[in-house]
Amino acid sequence: MGTFKPSFQLRFILLLIARVYLKGISRFHKKREEDLRKKNWSNQYENPQSAHQSAFLNLALPGQHPNPEVVVQEVHRKVYASLARRQMLQGTQKYQDSSCLIGNPIDDCWECDPNWPDNRQNLADCAIGFGQYALGGKGGEYDVVTDSSNDDAVNPRPGTLRYAVIQTEPLWIVFPGNMLIKLSQELIFNSCKTLNGSGANVHIVGGGCITLQFISNVIIHNVHIHHCYPSGF
Repeated sequence: MGTFKPSFQLRFILLLIARVYLKGISRFHKKREEDLRKKNWSNQYENPQSAHQSAFLNLALPGQHPNPEVVVQEVHRKVYASLARRQMLQGTQKYQDSSCLIGNPIDDCWECDPNWPDNRQNLADCAIGFGQYALGGKGGEYDVVTDSSNDDAVNPRPGTLRYAVIQTEPLWIVFPGNMLIKLSQELIFNSCKTLNGSGANVHIVGGGCITLQFISNVIIHNVHIHHCYPSGF
């Protein structure tokens, strides 16, 4: 009985069919990944309150927004609206009496509340851009930084900024007055923290500065971070 040997034409047709099949499989998987990524973004935006619960379970949130141009356009719209409102009110009594209509849509959103010092966590609802759904420490306790020292990076003292940012629970971190914090080592954050320097002049300088790695939901607002250098020098 003779051995079947496919002709050159048959081998070519079989190879072509295999390539078409593999290409179809590849397209299917790419489309499936894209659909899952869009679904993850949608779920994250529609259910931002679940972010605290999932922060320690999902450390690899989608890296790309499905419609980045829309986000950028919305940022521009809100900035222009805030600037136009400031220009329109300049010279009026309302503008002179207000300390919040500065043309910054984030601060205009929450600091125009006369009771903003008691409602600081409203800041989390005023963000714009790609980080607009970050909750920070919203819903958590307030932690007041009373100690500007930074001597022990391994076992920081309660009352220091380093102690506050490494806690596991959501925290809204504030400052009672002006403060200069000189770091000796990098300041490593845990998830679900807000660093809110409004009402004070807070500066963070020194070695390592701030590290945000494998965490989520961090808000840093109205804090000056400068003159950093690699830790260990």
